[in-house]
Amino acid sequence: MQVIIVLETKNEDGSDKIYLKAIETYFYKIRGSGIKISYLYMKGKGNYFSQEKKIQTLKRKYDGETKVIFIFDVDIPDSHIDQRELNGKIIPYCEKNNYDMVWYNRTVEYVLTDR
Repeated sequence: MQVIIVLETKNEDGSDKIYLKAIETYFYKIRGSGIKISYLYMKGKGNYFSQEKKIQTLKRKYDGETKVIFIFDVDIPDSHIDQRELNGKIIPYCEKNNYDMVWYNRTVEYVLTDR
C-alpha cells in the first residue's frame, strides 16, 4: 500500500513534516512494513487543489492501493471568515476525490504541546 500525505508546509523542513515524522517514528512501526509513504507539500492550505497532478503521478507510478491523506491546520475559523470559507471548500474537494482529511486543532504545535 502507498500512502500519500499532503501537508500545508512549504517543504520537507517545515514544522508539519518534522512533527508528523516524529509521531510516525514514536507511535508506528511503518518502515519495513510494505507501506510506502510519500509526502507532498502544499505551500499553504489554499493550494490544496494544486497537488492533484502530483498525486495522480504518484498513484500511476505505484502498482497497488493508494490512500491520500490531506493534513490541515484548522487555524481560527471562528474569528477569520476567510479561514472558515477555505475550510468549507476543502471538505467537498476531499470527499469528491475520496481523500481522507486530518484536521489539527489550530496548528500541529497545539496537538503536540497540549494547548
